[in-house]
Amino acid sequence: MAQIAAISQQIWDMKYRLKDEAGRPVDRTIADSWNRVATALASVEEDQEAWRERFLKCMQNFRYLPAGRILAGAGSGRKVTLFNCFVMGTIPDDMSAIFENLREAALTMQQGGGIGYDFSTIRPKGAPVHSVGSDASGPLSFMDVWDAMCRTIMSAGSRRGAMMATLRCDHPDILAFVDAKRDPGRLRMFNLSVLVTDAFIRAVREDAPWQLVFDGVVYDNIQARDLWDRIMRATYAYAEPGVIFIDRINARNNLRYCEEIRATNPCGEQPLPPYGACLLGSVNLARLVNNPFQELRRSAYLASIDIAAEKGAFPLFDAEAYLAGESVAELDQDIRDGIAHFGIRNSLLTSIAPTGTISLYADNVSSGLEPVFSFSYSRNILMPDGTRREEQVSDYAYRLYRKMFGEDTPLPDYFVDAQSLSPSDHIAMQSAVQKYVDSSISKTINCPEDISFEAFKDIYMKAYDTGCKGCTTYRPNDITGAVLSVEPK
Repeated sequence: MAQIAAISQQIWDMKYRLKDEAGRPVDRTIADSWNRVATALASVEEDQEAWRERFLKCMQNFRYLPAGRILAGAGSGRKVTLFNCFVMGTIPDDMSAIFENLREAALTMQQGGGIGYDFSTIRPKGAPVHSVGSDASGPLSFMDVWDAMCRTIMSAGSRRGAMMATLRCDHPDILAFVDAKRDPGRLRMFNLSVLVTDAFIRAVREDAPWQLVFDGVVYDNIQARDLWDRIMRATYAYAEPGVIFIDRINARNNLRYCEEIRATNPCGEQPLPPYGACLLGSVNLARLVNNPFQELRRSAYLASIDIAAEKGAFPLFDAEAYLAGESVAELDQDIRDGIAHFGIRNSLLTSIAPTGTISLYADNVSSGLEPVFSFSYSRNILMPDGTRREEQVSDYAYRLYRKMFGEDTPLPDYFVDAQSLSPSDHIAMQSAVQKYVDSSISKTINCPEDISFEAFKDIYMKAYDTGCKGCTTYRPNDITGAVLSVEPK
């Protein structure tokens, strides 16, 4: 294996290297970690040695990167989850059931899972609670409880727990939800996203009134455009909440015939139903692509059909309903024929995750759908003791180009970084790729600090109009700070 950067070795040692209870390394090398994972994954196969070799070959030279939970936990003998993302069960509007859901969340996070929750099912603040003769405290008060729980739990390894909270755009407490992070210390363990419906977007464009409703009771009538501006002002000022186009997600869900989605995992790339879970793994295109521009989606579906031919389709597979789906209808005919004949093993196959530390571990290859932040930059690394350490990082492709053509050769125009791209460039890429991704995409649209508010709002409408499933932006601000920094030229 080629020599990799010091920061990649450090990431592996801190997050993914198996160590005993005294902190002594069990994995002597990165190759030992790959072998541990391959052996664990092959343990359920009939020909374990053959599959171990196949899995190992996939991981060698960072061709395929199992997500962090798998890399850290597989074959460790520890009681941890290898699933990365969960959306927990629907929260009943009942005190006892709410705290039972809190317990489930704590146990899930203790084992290393990131979780998403829809809090729209909890009655708004001030609503009557007839059984005890009092008023409800509302969903945000319970989110504060979840936030406190998360602060006390460390995910497996040195990774802190992550949570996503969603609230519908017609919930009576939506204004308080939108403004929640104006307090710099509140809900820091959550990412927040508003579930935006098609009807709400129409109302915004028509400047129509919008009802805030819970359980059939109308609590308020406001102008849709006023609520939209409130959401935009909040994310303009401190980067949250994000926006999830929930009707589009459900319409294009391969399993829309047997589930409804109301939340996503913490980074937004995986919409999931109540008690849904997903495994993540990243294909390192820098190592594997032989035929560029001939889309990953096709290969993924064909591989899943092959597995179904061997092991059977997933339990909820219904050929007629599955093939009638909006996204499935866009697949090539030979794929649809294969699904009809053999079924398919995986209901949804592709998403684009942020892969921050995973990409650093793989010698700093490009991360997810994000552009290169900068070809050389400083990164603050969270250490096990809670302190941060600054490391200098350079991009894999940049180093390779410099090695091939020399340090003084001007970079070609296709070497672009986040600093040189406009928000419209980000949207164009996200929408182009979303068409071929059956789940969703974790993507942050970087905006200059001096972008006007009207231009900023236009980003979200462009995201909706071009087929994106959600939109998240980042504009430099005093509340959220920054993880990455670039030295002035």
